[in-house]
Amino acid sequence: MPWLLRFLGQCTPVRARTNAEALARLLSQTYTGYEPLLEDAPKARAMINNNGCLYAYTTDAGFKGAQADITLRRELGVAQEVLDPRALESLEPMMTGKTVGGVLFPESCHLQNVQGFIQALAEPLINDGSVIKTKVSKLQSRDDGIFIECSDGQQWLADRVVLAAGAWSAQLTAQLGERIPLGTERGYHIEFDLDEPLFTRPTCPVENGFYLSPLSGGRLRAAGTVELAALRDPLNPARIRYIEERVRKIVDTDKPVARTWLGFRPTMPDCVPVIGPSRKDPRVIHAFGHQHLGITLAGITGQLVSACVRGQAPDWLNAYSAARYRRLFN
Repeated sequence: MPWLLRFLGQCTPVRARTNAEALARLLSQTYTGYEPLLEDAPKARAMINNNGCLYAYTTDAGFKGAQADITLRRELGVAQEVLDPRALESLEPMMTGKTVGGVLFPESCHLQNVQGFIQALAEPLINDGSVIKTKVSKLQSRDDGIFIECSDGQQWLADRVVLAAGAWSAQLTAQLGERIPLGTERGYHIEFDLDEPLFTRPTCPVENGFYLSPLSGGRLRAAGTVELAALRDPLNPARIRYIEERVRKIVDTDKPVARTWLGFRPTMPDCVPVIGPSRKDPRVIHAFGHQHLGITLAGITGQLVSACVRGQAPDWLNAYSAARYRRLFN
């Protein structure tokens, strides 16, 4: 309830516009943010499919209700093409007879192997021994550095710490005395193993609240919906059934569901990520709260974190600091 009340406070037209502008500023730097990483990871670059993504509306009311969003994106400089049913169906024949029109985002890309992409980016760091996999249980500010204690007994004293623990980040900031209203949007995923791809790009039947994304090996992933719940709460089978039932109304397949799982989207009440030095200790740099845009904004977030470490962060980054919520949780 506390998170929902803060979220409600962000639902005015003025606040929604301000938050959309903040996200658009980061999104406009998605590709430039990734470019230095991709230069060192050609395997990762090869996994990027640059053929856009689609919003497909299934009802006239849904398409009509989207016009304000289309206008806002146009004002924010987002590349988009409004499509009639015939144009959309020519791109994705599986949607034939199931759409009244939609929006193509031609500059969007998608990954057919998300895990492989992340592993390819990490490969140079793994090879030179820079990556240590462990679980942090304690974070503490000291005069001589930031003390880190791990569940396996390892201890570290760091000059700088980048706190990028996703949905678990607020548990660690609290140990530094900084309470941050980070919520969790739980998203549900199901996958089908198909004989051949049914889509060529991620396609969202908007009224259903999920994306249909083609993956490597003929897999089709249906992922989406939003469930506000705690990290410890179990998976809700009704959410899985909801997605499967609606997927089968769109996709002509009798294949069984091959895999299901639950993911956690770390979300601030204004849906804007937290990037920048901690108010309690500037040696700790925040990088979390990216909600549905974690991989999308990882590159530019990394560049901004690097600028913070060097003491060269741009002035506009102050708008993304957790300090924007200080009146709510002091």
